[in-house]
Amino acid sequence: MYELVNMGPLPAGASQVSALGMNDVGQVVGSYRYQNSDLRSFIWQNGQYHTITSSAFPSHSGATDVNNQGDVVGWYYPGFGFSQGYHYNQNGVTLFPTTQPTYITAINEQGIVAGGYYGSSFRYLIGSNAATRIEIPLGQLAGPDFTQTIAGAVNNSGTIAGIVESCNSGVIGSCRMSLFTQRADGTISVLVGLTGLQSNILLSTVTGINDSGMIVGYGPGLNYSGIRSFIYQNGNLEYLPDSLLPGIGTGYAFAVNNLSQIVGGGDVTYDSNFVNSSNAWMLQNGEAYDLNSITSGLGGMHLMRASAINEKGEIAGSGYNSLTGQFEPFLLRPVPEPSTLVTVFTSLVLFFRRRRVMRSD
Repeated sequence: MYELVNMGPLPAGASQVSALGMNDVGQVVGSYRYQNSDLRSFIWQNGQYHTITSSAFPSHSGATDVNNQGDVVGWYYPGFGFSQGYHYNQNGVTLFPTTQPTYITAINEQGIVAGGYYGSSFRYLIGSNAATRIEIPLGQLAGPDFTQTIAGAVNNSGTIAGIVESCNSGVIGSCRMSLFTQRADGTISVLVGLTGLQSNILLSTVTGINDSGMIVGYGPGLNYSGIRSFIYQNGNLEYLPDSLLPGIGTGYAFAVNNLSQIVGGGDVTYDSNFVNSSNAWMLQNGEAYDLNSITSGLGGMHLMRASAINEKGEIAGSGYNSLTGQFEPFLLRPVPEPSTLVTVFTSLVLFFRRRRVMRSD
């Protein structure tokens, strides 16, 4: 069971607020639309939203991830159609030192960032002033004419995970996609082919990797037949079947923690009649749960998309609040099971009994 946390009033002028990342110390990051116009980055903590601003990007930005040190990474549009990456902490905003358009997806506890620019991935260490481009050896993919990669996640051992697409130039239907990892020592491994997905690297992504190497992500099904999410672990690749999420909605897998809890949901868009609405979900031990069904205190909130889960099992995401008529972020905290509460209560009773006996002696 979960309980909904009151995140406090939204920033002035904010609408369509989305939570995209969170850490273990209660900070949530994301973006909101300001006065129904441009997007702005935010970091939330203890009921307060703080807008991340810089002279480099006065408008149109989004924060994608935050680590336990409060290092925030994200993207902004400088005005010529391509995104650029940024890093934010208590010292302000730092732009990623590259002349290429960049996107930033994740940061780990050591400050290693996963991201990329057109056709290629990179790793970046906060404060190093250097971005390392990831080049996939063509020979590992049977000599394709060209290869491009998208890095989507990084774990605390420094392993970056992503998708690599290889195509034979001029040959229709020759493209194929695979999962790849790059360890902290630079070793690149192509893990397994994504034969269950339509080959389209722009619509496919890795969204999470935990410290044991479990990888989650999603992409379009074959012949673009909806969205398929995948789980890779210990050499095995599984696609989430539609039957696993009956009545829950679109199967976008967005994050995984070290307890192997996976969260997901759908796009936060639907019409006023709630057509095409989706439900946020959690997958644990092979069983899927609709978070709307196991969360107390929802009021008018409909949980649509669970975007992040931390090591405490807390979940951040986005939904629709019928009481305010707004798309809003949410934060869920686990509620102890009744058996756990009974155990704690029994332990406290025994403790105080022992103290009473000791005092009487």
